[in-house]
Amino acid sequence: MKIVWLFLVSLILAGCAAVQNVTSYDLRTKQYHRISQTLPVSVEQIQGALFQHGLRCRPLDIQVDPQDKRHAYMSLAAMGRSNASMIVLLEFQQSGNSTLAIGYSFYETDKTVLEQWLRAISDPNYCP
Repeated sequence: MKIVWLFLVSLILAGCAAVQNVTSYDLRTKQYHRISQTLPVSVEQIQGALFQHGLRCRPLDIQVDPQDKRHAYMSLAAMGRSNASMIVLLEFQQSGNSTLAIGYSFYETDKTVLEQWLRAISDPNYCP
């Protein structure tokens, strides 16, 4: 019985360790790519939509590059000991009047988080 218990504990700890120290660079690979979508809006309009969504539903944070206002991202940190670990990343790259949104997630099941963020941009009044 002790062996089974130790095995279960080691599996749980191994699962937690897998997401420790995951950076945005780690996520930006084909393995973790989950979604790409062109939005017919600018990064500034995305910020406005997320602000409206936050007033009605729950706040969603977007980080805009201070050096290049056409580039921004949203992220979700992993639960656990390391705040640096990132499990969901949605990047925005504006070109003209449209913006390419590229989403990555450590777990395939977190694609729904990316879809909800994109839905909040396209329909700020929608609260999941």
